[in-house]
Order: sequence, then C-alpha cells, then structure tokens
Amino acid sequence: MGKFVAHSFAVTPKNLLLMNTVLTYVSILLLTTAACEKDKTVRTARPTPPARVQIAGMGTGNDQPVGELFRLPEGLKLQGIHGGNCETPEAQRFGMSYARVALCISLQNTTLHPIKLTLPAGLVFVAASATVKNGLVPKSITFTVPAAANMHVRIGALCMNAGRDMPESDDHYSIGPVYEHAPLKNFYALFSRKRIYENDTRQHRDFDAAIIAQSLFWKLCDSTGLNTDDIALANSLTDI
Repeated sequence: MGKFVAHSFAVTPKNLLLMNTVLTYVSILLLTTAACEKDKTVRTARPTPPARVQIAGMGTGNDQPVGELFRLPEGLKLQGIHGGNCETPEAQRFGMSYARVALCISLQNTTLHPIKLTLPAGLVFVAASATVKNGLVPKSITFTVPAAANMHVRIGALCMNAGRDMPESDDHYSIGPVYEHAPLKNFYALFSRKRIYENDTRQHRDFDAAIIAQSLFWKLCDSTGLNTDDIALANSLTDI
C-alpha cells in the first residue's frame, strides 16, 4: 500500500498573501450569490400590475370611438343631437341626474303607430369636435315616440373625457357604437340598480350616487381601473 505523505505548508509572507486573496474572492462570491437570491425572491413576490386597456374615444386621447353604429328602429328618424338642454318645455328628461354630458335629441316618428326606443347601456354619443366631451349611457333608457310626431328628449350621459370642454348648445353629436368591453360591462352591472338616473322616482333618486358613478367611470376612462375599495363603494349605494 502507498504511504500517505503529509506536505508541510510553510507560512511565508507570499503564502499569506495568496491565502488572503483566495478568501477575498470566496467572500465576494458568497455575497454576490446571496444578493442575487434575495433579489430573485423579491421579484418573484412582487405582484404583476393589471394590464391597462385604453378604449378609443375615452380618456385623454383625440381618437374617435370605434365600432358598429347603433341603429334606430325602422320608422324613427334622427333630426339632430346638440349639447345642453332642450329648448322646448315639453321635452322629457332621461339619464344621469348628475350629467357632465347633457344632450338634446330630436326624433321624428314617420309612422302611424307609436315606436318604443331603448338606448342600451354602453351607447356612445360622439362629439363632432375632438375638443368636446363624448358621452356614454351607463344604464338602458326606454321611452316611446308617439305616432306621426316629433319628440325632443334630454339625455344625461356619463362624460368619457374629463379634460375636454363641456358641450354647449352649438356642439353637435352623432349616435356612435355600443361599448361592451369587459371592464365597461362590469361597470354597467355595478350600477344597473343604483339610483343614478334623473327619471328614477323622486324618492329613489340619489344625486350623490350619480356623482360617485361619474368619478369611478373616469378611472376607467383613464385606464386606471377600479380597485376593491371602488367596487365596495359602488356596492354600498342603495338599490332602487
């Protein structure tokens, strides 16, 4: 059998320098590895923020709403839409009690029978000017246009562009698409039974609820989205 031979290691200044150098490199390697593991742990634990979705015609952009345009029932003719309240005293009022976008819609029934019109949740009213606010209907609105008659209705809509100008009587609008994007549909459901409309019965009307609805809608318009506190606030509002 071979013999184990122990070699002596002389402690000299040169050997001490070598040992210190090796220990230094080992320490740096250990510290670097530990830092990387710590950084990896922190990055793994950090939640991924929800993707922001910018919807055309909403928020700060100048783009127009896009999608298939909403069509009126056969026999019903749109005579025009302008900003502000209707001049005619007999005009009926529908929609938001707190309306940042108030519109007057003039309709003509060209038939000999009444026509029921439902404006669906998500219907967009598009301003002719890119500097004026677009509007959106958050809950459906239904009314009947009498046979062979003209009818003017004031619609209170949600504002889709906080930074744009309020509509005036000389601002013109057109009927746009119906927006059914997932975040918006969740918003419609959230307020579907809340007291935000002017034509809710007087004892059920809630001006503060309408203000809250507009404030939360702006968060969607700016792509921020609603958090759990926002949703809880909406749910806390009294139902119709």
